[in-house]
Amino acid sequence: SGDSFTGALSRTAGENVGVYAITQGNLSAGGNYTIMYNGSNFIITKADQVITWNETLELGCNGETSIVLNAVANSGLAVNYTSSNTNIATVSNNSLIFQNYGSATITASQPGNMNYNAAPAVVLPVVSSQPNLIRKQFEDVIFFDNSSKSFKSYSWYKNGVLVPGQTLQYFKESGPLNGTYYAVATKLDGTLITTCTLTLSPTIEEEYIRIVPNPVRSNATFQLITNVSSGRLQNARVELYNLTGNLLTTITNPSQNTIDMSAPSVEGIYIVKMTLANGKYFTKNLLVKN
Repeated sequence: SGDSFTGALSRTAGENVGVYAITQGNLSAGGNYTIMYNGSNFIITKADQVITWNETLELGCNGETSIVLNAVANSGLAVNYTSSNTNIATVSNNSLIFQNYGSATITASQPGNMNYNAAPAVVLPVVSSQPNLIRKQFEDVIFFDNSSKSFKSYSWYKNGVLVPGQTLQYFKESGPLNGTYYAVATKLDGTLITTCTLTLSPTIEEEYIRIVPNPVRSNATFQLITNVSSGRLQNARVELYNLTGNLLTTITNPSQNTIDMSAPSVEGIYIVKMTLANGKYFTKNLLVKN
């Protein structure tokens, strides 16, 4: 009988947050009927957004001085970052930049815009660990080097777990050292410093440097011998100092485990220092005799 609707409603164009009128558009009931249309509104409200961020923020032990931060908001909007302690780490152009040893937190946030609510902030810890503070002293003892007299208390961890009762300047194992160890030490000003880890096992040879021959004659050739792997020698440097701290010789990026060097012409005691890219260093005294 022709009693049917044709056409469709329409609304004011727009995809942003707001109120849009819904109109009759070209909706028709045919020539025999008049539509009494009661208008309404289409309301777009702000959407929620979520930040996804799963990143380990660790600096200091493997030569890292910066980390690219990779938090993502599901809205597609840019994420902002702030550091709780800019003395430890700062943020620039979405990169975390090392400043000093210690700990802080990094907050990822997104304030929203006309279409999205602010995202709940995500906070991650950042640890800037300090190398060269702990070393194997005996088969069952790790020693913390407080020669700077900057530290007042210590906590020790084995395989990531706090070891109760180990609060001295050294860690004493019940048997041979076997595991991954580190310490968290408190400085005199209250700052907490985490050391780089030390992985030890009866089957793992500890890294070393040796000087051959030692003593050595003035102006003669001597060798620095190390068991550090060639991969870890990349970007390393070897330096020779006198006892007043003057740098006499530098060798950069050694590629071999045996490094030829020349002894100074003046008799005395000298210091040979090899520093890896991650900051770990080794020193040996060199005796020069005529």
